[in-house]
Formats: sequence, C-alpha cells, structure tokens
Amino acid sequence: MDRTKRDVSLLKKIVKFCEEIEETHEKFGNTLNNFNGNKDYFKSVAMSLLQIGELVNHLSKEFRGKYNDVPYSLIVGLRNFGENLFDRLIVASMSCKNQFRYNYG
Repeated sequence: MDRTKRDVSLLKKIVKFCEEIEETHEKFGNTLNNFNGNKDYFKSVAMSLLQIGELVNHLSKEFRGKYNDVPYSLIVGLRNFGENLFDRLIVASMSCKNQFRYNYG
C-alpha cells in the first residue's frame, strides 16, 4: 500500500474513533461529573484516545509535514502516557488482587 493510501486509511480509522467518542459523550451525558464518576465512560473515551494516538503515530512524515498545524507529538504523547498509565494500573490491580487472595482468600 502506498503512503497516501495508508494515510487515508489511518485517517478514516481516526475519524471513526472520534465519532465513537462523540457517541460515548452523548450516551453518558457529556459532563465532567459523569466522566469522572463513571468508569465505563472514562475507559471508553480513554481507549479511543489511545487508539487515535497509535494511529497518528503511523501517519507518514510527508503527511505530518504537509499538515503541520496538528500537534502530532502531543497526540502521540497522550497515547504513550495513557498506555503507561494503563500498564501501571493493570500491574497494581493484579498485585492488589493477589495480595487480597494471599491474605484473605
């Protein structure tokens, strides 16, 4: 697949995730209180943002150079931060679960 077709394919996927985030906001009421108070709402948006960051990371240098008004590094950075955070949360939750099993199971 040539670069242009690959970029177009990536952009279509990015748009799909953006639309999913909008649908999630509509479903859960689109307020900060709802977002902070509902783990399913938070996880749904967070996972879509991670996917967007991953896809943006694969856009060609030519595309990024041509459309250089988008903060690509921030988007990818959000993905990297989110992935690291999720990894830490998974390890922490597994550790917590094992600790409770060991002490109380």
